[in-house]
Amino acid sequence: MHPLIEQLQDEHNIIRLMLYITEAACQKLENKQEVKIEDLEQLAAFLELFIYSIHHQKEANLLSERMPELQPHLDEHKQEKVLFDNFMSEIKGYKGNANDESLINSARDYVSFANNHINKEEEEVYPAVNKTLSDEDTNLLNDFEQLENENISEEQAEEYQKLLSYLAENYLGEHIHSHDCEHGECDCGDEEECDCGDEGDCGCGHHHDH
Repeated sequence: MHPLIEQLQDEHNIIRLMLYITEAACQKLENKQEVKIEDLEQLAAFLELFIYSIHHQKEANLLSERMPELQPHLDEHKQEKVLFDNFMSEIKGYKGNANDESLINSARDYVSFANNHINKEEEEVYPAVNKTLSDEDTNLLNDFEQLENENISEEQAEEYQKLLSYLAENYLGEHIHSHDCEHGECDCGDEEECDCGDEGDCGCGHHHDH
């Protein structure tokens, strides 16, 4: 797989993790368990920045120029954003009430659409685009990096990595190892070997079960 596609797939791992956490929050609400409004707000803020300012922009820049016939797929980004905005509106109106049906429904509508969109990309879109890429296209990674630098600072990236770890532990009961990735080394003290098979940069998004 071309490095450009590998990076986008690594980002999908991060997005999937946040979607799992969103569903776990819904289950807590249904079970009349506490879900902190601050957790929902931070989760949504991370999704908004990471998906809509960074990940989708990378896809649009890469796919729209290389394969214009994929524009209908990119149009799904707009549909997804509408569902996300609905979810955001429900979070803003959330008063800490357990079993908030409106919030749960909007969250699940968003999670379902986003997961289906990701699956379609990995099964259909990315393999098609991968066939058009060459070694010369690797220099587009510099454009990806520039896009990231324009939207998120190194300090913010570290804070979001901590947020991912906190939310995963509190909502999924799992610890996230960052490996020696660009966001810093994991400092949990757990030296047990990860069984994910990824010996390099995991993209900060893998869920690692020990």
